[in-house]
Amino acid sequence: MRTLYSAILLLGITPGLSGCGFGGEESAPAPTATVRIAVATQRDFEDRVTVYGSVELAADQSQALSVQTESQIVELFVVQGAAVHQGDPLLRLVASANSRLDAEKADRDAAAAEAEAARIARLHAQGLATNAELQAARNAAATAVALRDSLNSRVGHEAGITLRAPRAGIVVSMTAQPGDIIAPGGIAVRIADPSRWQVRLGVEPDQVERVKAGQSVALSGLSGSANTAGVIKYLDQRIDAQSRLATAIAIGHEPLSLPPGAGVRGEITLATHLHGVAVPRAAVLYEDEKPYVFVAVRNKAERRAVAIGFQDDAGIEILNGVAAGESVVVLGNDELTDGMPIRLESGTAEQPAP
Repeated sequence: MRTLYSAILLLGITPGLSGCGFGGEESAPAPTATVRIAVATQRDFEDRVTVYGSVELAADQSQALSVQTESQIVELFVVQGAAVHQGDPLLRLVASANSRLDAEKADRDAAAAEAEAARIARLHAQGLATNAELQAARNAAATAVALRDSLNSRVGHEAGITLRAPRAGIVVSMTAQPGDIIAPGGIAVRIADPSRWQVRLGVEPDQVERVKAGQSVALSGLSGSANTAGVIKYLDQRIDAQSRLATAIAIGHEPLSLPPGAGVRGEITLATHLHGVAVPRAAVLYEDEKPYVFVAVRNKAERRAVAIGFQDDAGIEILNGVAAGESVVVLGNDELTDGMPIRLESGTAEQPAP
């Protein structure tokens, strides 16, 4: 009876022992992920800030027309913003009442000085005036006549004086309207060279400290047209009460095929990193806000923590963790683990990072 029980027990144990591996069965192979990879390249990166603004004609490249005597505007031939050619009439002026009084006084003074010079000349002929007295009288007459002629030329005749454009350009300002009086030396109109422009750009307050004069800026119309290069001329760090933006003025030396007032998009280059390591944006993953990538090493995915530098539309700069020429996973990387076997997806090959 004891022998029979032992035999039955042995038969029950034998299948279990074979299931525990004593029969030499192999374990299941590790899973292999299908991925797409790209080769890390080396290129320059720029840190840029996007700003918006509008086109203006450069004020310091404009030409001002001023009046020499107090004058009154009687007629305008152009309006602000008009394009003019050299010699085109701009406005007509007449002498003010004060200027006419000054001109009349100058006429009387000149006549009196000439009469005095003639009297001294007669006395000199009779030996009753010295050479010095004669010369002084003639000098005084010449001065009075010159003043009279100068005033008359500036005051003009009753029809007045017409100011004409000294050059082709655009009328950017007119300081008075018909009937207004302009003081001597006052600017009546200002004409700007349409090829000399500037762009007024709004800068966010948190970027003000980073924007500096001399930085390059890529400018384009809001539709993406009229691309041109410029440079920041100066920065006004005061924050506008309405726009809540600071102001940067950009200038350029190439023609800008946008009219004054047109909207502009600007990309200001704040800093440049030369020869940075570039990977596609899809290669960089995050865990707890810490970036990492998977690098293809001998058909396995090797996870590496990385430090990120500048970014642009084409890719991300890797400061450390990946070297140029290494292959990073750009598709299928969200399913990988460190050391996991990988293979390239069918019909693909390594592509260089942008």
